[in-house]
Amino acid sequence: MDPINNDVWNIRGSLKNTMLEYVTPYKICIVILLQEMCLLKSNTWRNFHFRQPVFMDEEESKPIYRRDFCMLALHLIQSPDMEYEEFLAVLNSGKYKLYPDLVDHFKKEIQNLLKRDVGSIMDVLNNIDRISLEQNSYDALIKPSSKLGLFLRRVRLFFDKLYFSQTIAMHKALHAYVHASKPTFPAMDMELSSIGDESEIKASHEGPVGLWSKRQLELFLGEQAKLIQTGDALSPPQLQAKIHDVLTGNPDHVEAHFVSYMNCLRSREFCGAQESLYHYFDRRNPQCDEETKCRGLCYAALNLSILHSSFNHKEEAMFALKEAITLAHESNDNVCLQHTQAWMYKLTNDQKGMLIDRSRVKCEDLNLNYLYSFGLQAYAEHAAKNSDLPAKVFGLLSKSDVVNCQHSLLDLLCTGHAMRAALWAMYGRSELACLSAQLLLHGQASSANGTEPVVIAVSNIALYFTIQGEYGLAWAVINHGKERAPDSKWWVWSESVLCFTESLHRGLWGLAKEAVDRLAAVDPIEALLRESELCFARGDREGAERAGRVALEKSSDLSVMKVRALYALARALPRSAVLSLTDAYHIATHFYVDYWAALIALEMGNIQLEMGLPQQAVKTVEGALLRVLAHGSWSDISDGLVLYAKCRVATYKNKHTDISEAIRLLSKAATLARHIEAYSKLKKIVYLQALLAHSIGMCAERNKFAYEFRLLDEEYRTDDSPLYAGHGC
Repeated sequence: MDPINNDVWNIRGSLKNTMLEYVTPYKICIVILLQEMCLLKSNTWRNFHFRQPVFMDEEESKPIYRRDFCMLALHLIQSPDMEYEEFLAVLNSGKYKLYPDLVDHFKKEIQNLLKRDVGSIMDVLNNIDRISLEQNSYDALIKPSSKLGLFLRRVRLFFDKLYFSQTIAMHKALHAYVHASKPTFPAMDMELSSIGDESEIKASHEGPVGLWSKRQLELFLGEQAKLIQTGDALSPPQLQAKIHDVLTGNPDHVEAHFVSYMNCLRSREFCGAQESLYHYFDRRNPQCDEETKCRGLCYAALNLSILHSSFNHKEEAMFALKEAITLAHESNDNVCLQHTQAWMYKLTNDQKGMLIDRSRVKCEDLNLNYLYSFGLQAYAEHAAKNSDLPAKVFGLLSKSDVVNCQHSLLDLLCTGHAMRAALWAMYGRSELACLSAQLLLHGQASSANGTEPVVIAVSNIALYFTIQGEYGLAWAVINHGKERAPDSKWWVWSESVLCFTESLHRGLWGLAKEAVDRLAAVDPIEALLRESELCFARGDREGAERAGRVALEKSSDLSVMKVRALYALARALPRSAVLSLTDAYHIATHFYVDYWAALIALEMGNIQLEMGLPQQAVKTVEGALLRVLAHGSWSDISDGLVLYAKCRVATYKNKHTDISEAIRLLSKAATLARHIEAYSKLKKIVYLQALLAHSIGMCAERNKFAYEFRLLDEEYRTDDSPLYAGHGC
């Protein structure tokens, strides 16, 4: 989350930015395309008067031709110069439905132009006047006040100011442009303010690098700056190459440095981001006041705080932040002080709650809506980590949502949905977590496509499908997410967890271990917990204990990861399981992590059952099973039903009735195990059903379960089959 307000970079004062225009082969090609379009329309209208339409087919789609050509022309005149092959690719892309034969006529006209002498270019540009531009003419093809009219007039105006030698060079450049050679452009650039004074025309023989007009440049940078926020910008290497092109031809364009800074942050090129940031403020310094410098240091602190997250540069971040605070005090800038305080509580853990509370109260008084909403979300996160009631946590998020909706803070609205999904997942409400993720995707996809909250939401939905055994849907969701944000590390996490879960259930230990190794690169603690689970499934209790203990050492004192690590240790070390489970249960209940508290209770019930305390086991399992059934994965639900069936058998009052009920419960567990393709678990359940049916004389049912087990054992060979490991299920 970025706590800096959107108007931070509205710098007071402005630098002189000379507006240059160029007559280039690309612009000549656009003029020719416009002329061919006008010729086609003129022929159409003349033939229409004689009731001989040119376009006999698809007559009803002519409005589509007009609309699409206007969109194409607008795209061409706003874009920087393209190569000729790229220009043709745009025309033939199929994105725009054009008049029939327009592209063919255009290419023929280009070839005819190249076969003639330099006068052909002069004829083309002189023909601009022949296109009807009269404001009040009924037959006007291009209105002079339209975008295309202004474009044609500007091209003609600047062409009239070229020397004859420059016109000859333009003709040669057009040849090179069409034949995909690298043209040497003449000095055709001039200031708009110099029209009428030929002495102002530059006499250099070196052409401009990066053929961008001022309007094209500002439009491109503005669009890319916005698209970086939504995740739809050019890829980081492509955008950086474009920015380099911009800065080579326009070294004083400061906004290009800022877009470069944002792009470097997006691609995690932190050194490049820092350099771009310094260049930005270096260019701004002549017109920069103390407030701007102060806010610039806040952004420097932001950049260094991101560096801290990957290269441990926290001290440098705090140093820059303290300097910003000093400048803010000197300039008596309360707004900037609130920005610095926001970064202060992001960078420190000392008295975090007090800092957040003071900041959000002051931001509310100063009407800093962005920072106020950000503070509410930060306070909700802090409250959740410090065992406050979930009602308070979600109440803070609701207040943040109100502010976000009132002031159209779409990025914070997305972040709020993502936080809500993460909190529901932490509290063990998988259905609600999935619902919050879907709200984010459906409600904010158009404004936050590809941003980190959306990426996390897609990962949460993929994880939800994974734990429900819908592996095909999970892979489809992940592949869709990779198309939207291919550079995110979360896809490695999601793919690894999905591959591990699928392989573990199927008993493919090698593939599961490979998934754990990939997961370790992005989430070491999660990888250790998964490794412990894998070792336990393979019967390697020592390996499970070793991985669980390392995960416990690396996890924080009060977190879900610590609960999971203690749970893994309890399963790996039965002798000390009670102590580990007691500690885990205390942490889980203290922080309202209900789902893990339920799983721990089920494990305690299993231990009680093994110790010969079936009555206590039944009470423990019944108290926790409902939460698992409501919010658990299908694997956990299957295990819970098996354990409850064992408890019913161990405490039966009516043998036939209770064991028949246990068999029915096991059938539900078997259905879930089959769905998630956990065939080892499925075989144990069916084997237990056969034993129970035999114990009450249900011979037909026993034979059915025995035959089913035989087929499963033949088709899915596993090392932990009950035939080789005894009937301990």
